Amino acid sequence: MTKALDEIAKRYSLRQEATAQTIVSVLREAVAFGAFEPGDRLHQEELAEAFGVSRVPVREALSQLVAEGLAVHLPNKGIRVAPASIDEFNDITELRLVLEPIALKKSAPHLTEADLVEAEKMLKRVRRHWKTAEGAALHWEFHQKLYSKAQRPRLIAQIKSLQLSISRYIHKEWLEVGLVDGWDADHQDIVDALRAGKPDYAAQLVADQIEVAAARVRQRLTITDPT
Repeated sequence: MTKALDEIAKRYSLRQEATAQTIVSVLREAVAFGAFEPGDRLHQEELAEAFGVSRVPVREALSQLVAEGLAVHLPNKGIRVAPASIDEFNDITELRLVLEPIALKKSAPHLTEADLVEAEKMLKRVRRHWKTAEGAALHWEFHQKLYSKAQRPRLIAQIKSLQLSISRYIHKEWLEVGLVDGWDADHQDIVDALRAGKPDYAAQLVADQIEVAAARVRQRLTITDPT
């Protein structure tokens, strides 16, 4: 197991018997955060040995990755990490633009001052972990905290899936370039708008930030994937 994959596995307590669900969680994050590159083969036998399990739960986990589009099953080439594409990136971005503002507006009436303070603490931690994988993970946790009171479990599950899927496109840039100027102030603005009782404005800020981040990443994708 690679060092990056091992670090992810630790968060799921895989020192005990791993299940298909915990294995797919680890592999999903490994793909999203660069432990595997597009096109890398996911060897069933090697993964089973790494996780200390039989091939059955690994096979189930890989099948789920394929169903989610994070991996592809190629004839005579096995299961490989799905290639990155501008079309997929745009598809994920468009869905986020629809779902995340809805989640925030649904959640806003139920967020307490304690929730907002906790979100602000997450922002401070992101600043301390600029250009690191931990900072990237904390960024998503910040948004998930603000959406957490939406009382729409399927909506939240879909958003988490989209955020993880898009991480494979933005994670490398995060590590190489880091936060854009004004990132922390822009995110503090979301909290301030919620605290002021302006959920529509907060939702618009979220949409604006998704658009800006997408445009930044899209420039790099255009260079590496001109199709």
